[in-house]
Amino acid sequence: MGVLDRFEQRIDRLVHGAFAKAFEADVQPVEIAAALQAEVDDRAMIVGAGRTVVPNLFVVDLSDSDFQRLSAFDKPLRDELSSALLEHITDQRYTTLGRVSVRFANDSDLTTGIFRINAEVVDEAGDPVQAVESAITRRGPHVVINGFAHPLTRQRTLIGRGATADIKLEDTGVSRNHCEIMLTMPPTLRDLQSTNGTWIGDERIIETELNADTDITVGSTVIQFRMR
Repeated sequence: MGVLDRFEQRIDRLVHGAFAKAFEADVQPVEIAAALQAEVDDRAMIVGAGRTVVPNLFVVDLSDSDFQRLSAFDKPLRDELSSALLEHITDQRYTTLGRVSVRFANDSDLTTGIFRINAEVVDEAGDPVQAVESAITRRGPHVVINGFAHPLTRQRTLIGRGATADIKLEDTGVSRNHCEIMLTMPPTLRDLQSTNGTWIGDERIIETELNADTDITVGSTVIQFRMR
């Protein structure tokens, strides 16, 4: 039995079957649990031999109606989501820098049945860790995006908004297959005919060699390429 199956069973026992009825046409708790699990996997950062750090604070933005329904089960549901998430993190042998916590927030711009997850790495005191690599010695080529370090372990790393991207960016200005970094000698950056282009400074590039410290802009996202 998987983590999500066990989560559903605990939720059912928690409210004696009423939960599923309340959410029949709206956001399902198991959908949130699955999305949280996927977010952890997508944001996993290899920071050393046998050590992969993942976010541990998750804020789930909900529409007005979904937020009101969830409020009736607020603390027990958040506890169950945190427990299921911790179980997945343990199963995958991930590491967190603080306690795993899930919170709900109301976003009136969202429609019923739609939710959004914001994940963050925080320490035991609950303070954001702006750059994990500031406390961890990193070696080898990697990119830093919004404070998170992504090691480049493949010969070719695809960056984009699509599901097949090696590094997936939640940025509407980024194409599904936007650009790629190739670990040639020297490393090479190539635009993949993206709509808004790949930029280094004020120059829109098609293909270029990368220096040891280069800042790349795609959409509204800055990618810091680092060799050390």
